[in-house]
Amino acid sequence: MDGTDNRPVMVSSASSGSAARTYQVRRGDTLSSIGRQFGVANQTLAQRNNLSAPYNLNVGQTLNVGGSAAASGTTMAVASSRPTNTATTPVSSGTTSAFVTNKSVAQPASKAYAGTSVQNNNSVTQNNNNTSSSRLAWHWPAKGRIVEGFSVAEQGNKGIDIAGQKGQPVYAASGGKVVYAGSALRGYGKLVILKHDDDYLSAYAHNDALRVREGDVVKGGAVIADMGSTDAPDVRLHFEIRYRGKSINPMGYLPKR
Repeated sequence: MDGTDNRPVMVSSASSGSAARTYQVRRGDTLSSIGRQFGVANQTLAQRNNLSAPYNLNVGQTLNVGGSAAASGTTMAVASSRPTNTATTPVSSGTTSAFVTNKSVAQPASKAYAGTSVQNNNSVTQNNNNTSSSRLAWHWPAKGRIVEGFSVAEQGNKGIDIAGQKGQPVYAASGGKVVYAGSALRGYGKLVILKHDDDYLSAYAHNDALRVREGDVVKGGAVIADMGSTDAPDVRLHFEIRYRGKSINPMGYLPKR
């Protein structure tokens, strides 16, 4: 994130002297992707623009995104593989939002899920159509229908969104170590990030409750969170896979179902 937003944004001054920031919708945009771009909770963005479910947007539509500074990217990276018990906030680092130490907000694991081998019933072997050379065995992170797919657009969805019921389990898509568990990154709500190996990370956003702590080691299919709607317009799991810091389409890795 270089602090520069090169997309069409119009700024006008409100009577109070504060800047009211507006944004014109472009092809591939969704309420979630815009919310993450500007660091605005989806509920706030929807209310501010009188939007109701299913939050359909039109190209060229002008949205009030408030007075906060815009972020020019939504990609994530973990600055270090060493686990800490501190939360993180995004700082400028090229086009990537890096995580840096801020203050302790990691969520307690109130159920005996952390590090367990509870398996997702939908877990099967890796997708034979996987174009990656990854030797990881991937599992579906939640049950439910996909309501928002992966987009290659510059500001498109960098993962998939799966609809479900509040409180239903969210599973580790593959075994790994919890390198982040908290809610400091606006637009993602309660978020878990797993490091699977030197190449792969996975992220699980908008959770209602986190069932792991930073530093926990979990097996693929273990319950790591409860699905929720934090910083989302409805109950859903936003799921991402990153390969060497780059967003990749999870559908090329998850097993067919």
